[in-house]
Amino acid sequence: MRRSLLLPFFLAACATGVEVCEESWPDTGKLRYRGLVEHEGGAALAQREWAFWYPDGTLQARGRFQAGTPPGPADLAADSTRVPMQGRHGAWNFWSHQGQILAEGAYDYGRREGLWTFWHENGLRAYQGRYHADRAIGAHVRWHDSGVRSELAHYHDGRITGRREMWDTAGSLVWAGQYRSGELTAVLTGKGASDHALAQTTPAHAPPEPLTASSRPD
Repeated sequence: MRRSLLLPFFLAACATGVEVCEESWPDTGKLRYRGLVEHEGGAALAQREWAFWYPDGTLQARGRFQAGTPPGPADLAADSTRVPMQGRHGAWNFWSHQGQILAEGAYDYGRREGLWTFWHENGLRAYQGRYHADRAIGAHVRWHDSGVRSELAHYHDGRITGRREMWDTAGSLVWAGQYRSGELTAVLTGKGASDHALAQTTPAHAPPEPLTASSRPD
C-alpha cells in the first residue's frame, strides 16, 4: 500500500510539490521504502534521504538521491526492493536480510566516487577499492570468505595498470601478471591468460553488488 503526503514549498515565488512517498509490504504491513518525491515539470524526482526495508522490518538500504528515479513496479521483488541507480548521490549503505552490512560507499549522481567496501555475509571483508567518476583507481583488493586475500590489482582510469595477483584459499599465490592500460603484457606466475585463476574471475574493479541489497553498479 502506497501512501503520500503533499507538502508545498515556495521558492522564488514558485510552488514545488513535494510528497513523502512510502509503501508497505502487503503481507507484514511494515514499511518497504520511504522518501521524498519532488514534482517538477511533470516529472517525479526522488530527493534527499531514502530508506528501504525487508518484509520483516530489517533495514535493506539507506542513502540520498538528487533528482533520482523513484522505485517503480519493476523494482518490487518478492523479498526485497531494487534501489534505482539514477540519482544516487552521497553516502549509501546496504544490509543483508540478517542485518549484516554488505556494502558501503558514495555516489556522485549515480557514479561511484571514493572508497567502496563490500562484506561477505559472515561479516568479513569481500572487496575494497576507490573510484573516481565510476572508474577504478589505485589498489583494489578482494578476500575469500575466510578472510584470506584472493586478489590484488592496481588501476588507472578504470583499467588495470601494473601488477595483478591472485591467491588461493590457503593464501598461496596462484597467478600473477603485468598489465598496461587493461591489456595483459606478461605472465609472471601461472600458465598464462587462460589459467583458471584468471579466466574464472571478474576484474577487481567490478564487484558484484548484492542483488538483495540493490541493483548492480552498471
